[in-house]
Amino acid sequence: MVPTAFEKNVPCYGTGPDDGPITRFFLGEKVMLWSQLSRSCLRRALIVAALVAFLLPVTTWAQLPITQLTTIYPAGGQQGTEVEVQVGGGDQDSLGQMVFSHPGITAKQKMTPADELNPKPQPVNGTFQVAIGKEVPAGIYEARVTGQFGVSNPRYFVVGTSTEVTDNGGNHELAKAQPVTLGTIINGRADASKTDRYQVELAAGQRLLVDCLAQRIDSRLDGTLILFDAQGQELMRSRGHRQGDPLIDFKAPAAGQYVVGISDFVYRGGAEYMYRLEFRTGPYIDFIIPSVGAPGAKGSFTIYGRNLPGGKPAPNMRSGSVVLEQATVSITVPGQAELDARPSSYQPLRAAMLDAVPFQLPGSNTINLGLAVAPVVVEKEPNAAADQAQQLTVPVQVSGQFYPARDADWYQFSAKKGEIYWIEVTSQRRGLDTDAVMLVQRVTKNDKGEETVSEITFVDDPSDRNGRIGGDYDDTTDDPSYRLTADQDAVYRVMVRDQFGDSHSTPHATYELAIRKEQPDYRLLALPKQIKTANANEVKMFSPVLRRSDTMLMQVRVLRRDGFSGEIEVSVAGLPAEVTCPNVTVTAGQNSANLVFSATENAKTWSGPIQIKGASQVDGGQLNRLARVGTVVWNTANRTQIAAGFRNSRDLWLSVIDVEKGPALVQVGEDKVLETSLGGKLEVPVKISRGEGLAGDLKFVATAVPGEIKPADLTIKAAEKESKLVVAITNAKAKPGLYHFYLRADSKVKRPRNPAAITAAEEHQKFLDGLVKSLAGETKKVTAEKDAAVKQSQQDDQQLKTVGQKRDTMVKAVTAAENVVKAATAKQGAAQKAAEQDKDNAGLAEAVKAAEKEQADANTKLAAAKKAAETVQTEFT
Repeated sequence: MVPTAFEKNVPCYGTGPDDGPITRFFLGEKVMLWSQLSRSCLRRALIVAALVAFLLPVTTWAQLPITQLTTIYPAGGQQGTEVEVQVGGGDQDSLGQMVFSHPGITAKQKMTPADELNPKPQPVNGTFQVAIGKEVPAGIYEARVTGQFGVSNPRYFVVGTSTEVTDNGGNHELAKAQPVTLGTIINGRADASKTDRYQVELAAGQRLLVDCLAQRIDSRLDGTLILFDAQGQELMRSRGHRQGDPLIDFKAPAAGQYVVGISDFVYRGGAEYMYRLEFRTGPYIDFIIPSVGAPGAKGSFTIYGRNLPGGKPAPNMRSGSVVLEQATVSITVPGQAELDARPSSYQPLRAAMLDAVPFQLPGSNTINLGLAVAPVVVEKEPNAAADQAQQLTVPVQVSGQFYPARDADWYQFSAKKGEIYWIEVTSQRRGLDTDAVMLVQRVTKNDKGEETVSEITFVDDPSDRNGRIGGDYDDTTDDPSYRLTADQDAVYRVMVRDQFGDSHSTPHATYELAIRKEQPDYRLLALPKQIKTANANEVKMFSPVLRRSDTMLMQVRVLRRDGFSGEIEVSVAGLPAEVTCPNVTVTAGQNSANLVFSATENAKTWSGPIQIKGASQVDGGQLNRLARVGTVVWNTANRTQIAAGFRNSRDLWLSVIDVEKGPALVQVGEDKVLETSLGGKLEVPVKISRGEGLAGDLKFVATAVPGEIKPADLTIKAAEKESKLVVAITNAKAKPGLYHFYLRADSKVKRPRNPAAITAAEEHQKFLDGLVKSLAGETKKVTAEKDAAVKQSQQDDQQLKTVGQKRDTMVKAVTAAENVVKAATAKQGAAQKAAEQDKDNAGLAEAVKAAEKEQADANTKLAAAKKAAETVQTEFT
């Protein structure tokens, strides 16, 4: 199919010549144009107040097509094998590569062999042969695909150690359950309104441990596992055991066949509802105590789970009816510097302020181990009442459990007047389905030793959460925290419990309670996303892509901890030579920054990981942080009806494509500092060079700017090539500071979707036309030869007919001659006999002579007839 022209909502930004500010448009899209006043500084002197505005390069970025990756199937493979995978998603034109976060996983695109219509092997778009090296550790990795529109967003790809098979698609009935063996991994997709069924043979007392990976590997599946006996009687079911995914742990009461069924909880299905069903024989880790370890130190930890090597029953740890096992292991926790230098492990977005490292036993699942922020102690029971409060020495980080049901844990510590401590619970941010609350009390005693208990606070969610829930890249949490300033020397008690703990009893509902001195810190969270235009409720897949002569904006969220208010210098590392991104300074009070990436006109195709870094000062020391990266897991046309999905990504990829560029430029101002007095104004020149298809007036509106310094709207008429942006500082409430804001305009243009595909299609059409022309000449020649052959055949048929008639005549002549010979022979024989009986009869003697002559003549004629017949027969054949 040849792509045609199209229209689409597109936001645009701009950058300038060299480092001057420019804005860029694109043909074929509805464009949103905006430019960035990224270092506007309002400052006051004793008498004169002035506005200082420094225009950094501003960005033009359009919502042109970007390669999207929504599905990989199968979603993983076994170490040391090759597997054919199919990928799905939008705008996957001309896919050519599939790349992974581990160098030991490689892919080649599947090709069809050359034939008469395609003289070269042709790629099968969306199908790759993935090779997984034997050295690749089991675990979850990220994959991306590269196509006409750059590198896609990431998707998880799992490497396992067990034999893998694929759902056969015909296993929806109990009688047709697909046979499997223990130690097998099933890659499948749930079908709407149906249940996939798998049959396994168990001996009496044999354990069946089935772990479903779905939401943990970017699937939409809300998985439900059901175990049946051979007659279809339900024995048990599971949903939402770990991060939305189910687990079945069953001991067969008798030998026989058992069937495991899997479906979506509300029976949805399709390509986006993939799963990996692991029929485990190896170990499974439920949780670790303590759940955090000191960075850079080696420590002893207790693992709780199933099938643990050297594991012993832990009678007080039950997951449902299953008694968990426990085993002690030694783990060396990486240091902070090592963690800062490598991508983060799988954690939810709300854990952006936390650090964790993955841990697994050989053949086990992976679980995260957190990094401690204070000396670690383990919860000691009993501590379920205030008078049983566990005594702590601060600073401290307690590793505890919201277990059993309705568990409330009490702790107490001493603090002196004026001391400041942060009291913080961490649980939901570890990916657990918990909702902790915290009660803080002050306990004093009079001279008689009588206690007076005063409630200081009861904390549920952080105070700023309600206004942020449901937004893009929602990193809010249910974990409570509180800044305690001790108003007197006293004992302070803390009670923590899970508000969901009344409805379930889950030993893996772990938490950490940190009571620590203030530790001002920050994290950066890069948020690659489409800039919406018409539909504010739409969320799209996105990956950072630059075209030639192009710019792109990326927002970076700043997460500040413990009152950190320092400036942060944000920079980008790993860019190719033709791409630049100026550093941005985030000042006190600001919680976001906008990075502007620019590609030159001669930029070459490139793709690879980049890093966004932050540098700041805390107490005179350097505090550097590597930005975490968010990604859209699932898009939605209307977030009010279907929620979008977001998560952390292991790394950030940028791609540059050189097959197209923006056909219009908008230059905003010059590369210099602008100053004006309070009450005065700035006039910034704006120039536009329109490309083909960009028509009509453009109205620029300042966005994300305080009202007291907001400039008036700027309209550039269709026939105009330049105008001025007026920034008038007339509001007495304008405050000194740094301001970032954008100019936005919407328009419509048209452009071909994929010019390269059009060119390729035209070239192939030329080849086909030439092939048709060549075949036409060959057809004419063959037709002439056919006509000549038909004519010759007709002549041969006529000749054959004539010769056949001759042959028939000769056959008749031979037959007649043979009859004559036969008659003459008989006559001669009769005459000879008569003459012998009457030897003296001269007449009889003459009759014999006459008969012999007649016989001789007949033989001569027969010979002549036969010869003539042989000649005709030769001519006939």
